[in-house]
Amino acid sequence: MTILVEGSLEFDFSAAIRAYKFDDPKTHGAGALKQVDFIVEWEKEIWLLEVKDPEDSAIPAQQRAAIRRKHRRNLQLKNMQATDAHLQKLAVYDEKLMVAYGEKDRDSFLYLYLRDQMQHKPLKFIVLIGMERLSTRILETATKGLKRSCALEGPFKGGWVRLYFQSIQVLNLSEWQDQYPQSPIKRLPT
Repeated sequence: MTILVEGSLEFDFSAAIRAYKFDDPKTHGAGALKQVDFIVEWEKEIWLLEVKDPEDSAIPAQQRAAIRRKHRRNLQLKNMQATDAHLQKLAVYDEKLMVAYGEKDRDSFLYLYLRDQMQHKPLKFIVLIGMERLSTRILETATKGLKRSCALEGPFKGGWVRLYFQSIQVLNLSEWQDQYPQSPIKRLPT
């Protein structure tokens, strides 16, 4: 049974061939490269998974307030009023966040490629936002921004000659549970 934990989210990857925490110096060993949280290998594909959990109750209230202020400064949305209640949801598709996720994605891909650990399987990059509900519009906009940040379409939108990512997704908890029932997530009590 392979159980991995990130923040207060517990992932059950028992159905996978293997799953491991990638952003660990004991696992990764190349400090100059950014890392996604988990690598999950399946029979027909490999997932690179980045987890962001703004609802993690282990984050002290004061720190959560500081995070909201930081997101407010970085928010790139125009013509929208961002109240504190909506700030975390809207910040998901902040371009700066997508660039940061894209860097983790590309560096993790490069690491796997250079270590010959891709097993010639298609790769999927998933960013999981640890919230129950985010609108489809927000998730779709975030996914488009992430695809741009990862250069998924290749030069001049002509694709890549070598194997790159088959798909890139930004999901919330409920969409994860719907799309990946073989890998359930539960929130741990604090």
